[in-house]
Amino acid sequence: MKKNTLKEGYQLMIKWNEYRLSQNRQSLDKLVKLIPKLKEEAQADPVYQADIDDLLSLKMIYETGIRGFESKIEKYTELIDEI
Repeated sequence: MKKNTLKEGYQLMIKWNEYRLSQNRQSLDKLVKLIPKLKEEAQADPVYQADIDDLLSLKMIYETGIRGFESKIEKYTELIDEI
């Protein structure tokens, strides 16, 4: 790959990771607002309780994804600066 082509590839990866970062942040924001509204009760249907557990797990997945996308954006920015 030529340097310009490589730089363009890095810029495309930054754009893709910025898009995914934005999507994850939006989803996390919605979950952060939703989770406190859900009541965990002993007599609740097991499906409901499992869904709450899934949402809590999903929250952690989004948080981890956000850190990953931020890291990739930073790395590609550094790579562009080195070209």
